[in-house]
Formats: sequence, structure tokens, C-alpha cells
Amino acid sequence: MKKVFKNIPIVSIGTELKDICSVVCETENAIFQMMNHLINIHQYKKILYLGGPVDNQDNKKRESAIKSRIESEQKNDKDFSIVIRNAVLFSETHGLQLIEQYVKENPIRNVDVLIAGSDDMAIGVGKFLRSSSNESWKNCPIVGFDDIPLAEYQLIIRDSFKENDTPASFDTVTSKLSALSKNWLTQRTVK
Repeated sequence: MKKVFKNIPIVSIGTELKDICSVVCETENAIFQMMNHLINIHQYKKILYLGGPVDNQDNKKRESAIKSRIESEQKNDKDFSIVIRNAVLFSETHGLQLIEQYVKENPIRNVDVLIAGSDDMAIGVGKFLRSSSNESWKNCPIVGFDDIPLAEYQLIIRDSFKENDTPASFDTVTSKLSALSKNWLTQRTVK
């Protein structure tokens, strides 16, 4: 690339390239923190990961890190388990389709938490579960990635911060997030 674009600065976003300035996310650290929270704070042991495309680098990293953590926990506690399903895209529609199929195959909820491969997928999953007549799945906790600012995400934000064991140190954050979600995520209402 440097030969083709000799006099143009090049930055790779999302993929680390040899000898080219690259901006990449620290997926492994984020997954580690998320899994610590889900396992140590909420005591979740049965995980459903609805990931994106099998060959996608972000999905590979996320899936590998989640799977690795569960396998590590299984050494001491056989109750830990993970089910992995993958979609063609990280989209709301594909998330909805994955969970619809999974719930059809498993009408009685058999997982503690659902981890979606992206926030878009989490929104699709949330829409399906919250509109479902299947009561055992309606309140399944959902975790997503990417931190996108979609207005529909307000329900997930609100629901996520209704938990009783949210640390007191999060009170300010919780009230700001709640204000954001109630006012269609406009920054004018939060300072």
C-alpha cells in the first residue's frame, strides 16, 4: 500500500497492518471486563452468543475471547456453558432471526444471559424477545457491542440500569443515561 500511495498518509482503521499506522479496538480487554462482570457480579454461567459472520475478524476475536473464558471457568465448574450461533451480518434483522430460531428450538429459556455480536443485533434480539409471547425469554438479559447511539437502544439502556445491584458509584451515570434514553438520546438534556 505504501508503494501505491507514496505521498499520502495511510491509517488502517479496524485492522492492524504491518508498517502502517493502525487504529484497532482492544476487544480482548473489553470482553475480559464484560465477562468478569457477568460471571462475578451476576453469577451467570450459561451464555448464548449470537455472533456476526464467522469469517469476520471482530467476530472471531469476540467469539474466541468469550469461548476461552467459559472454557477456563468450566475447569472448576461444569455448570458453565456456551452456545454459539452466527449470522451472515451484524444487523438488527439478523439478530432478530437468530434469536427467533433459537427460541423456536428452545422454548424454555436455557441460558442466563445473551451476548449479541453487535448493538444492532442486540436491538433486533431485544425487539423479538420483548414482543414475544414466550414469558420465559421475555426478560433475558442482553449484552451488545459497539456502543451505537440508536434511539431504539433507549429501552435496552433503561432496562440495563434497573438492576438492583448497580453500584452506587454509577448513580450519576445511571441518571444521565436514563435522561438520555427518555429524551431520545439528545445531548441537550444532559450536562
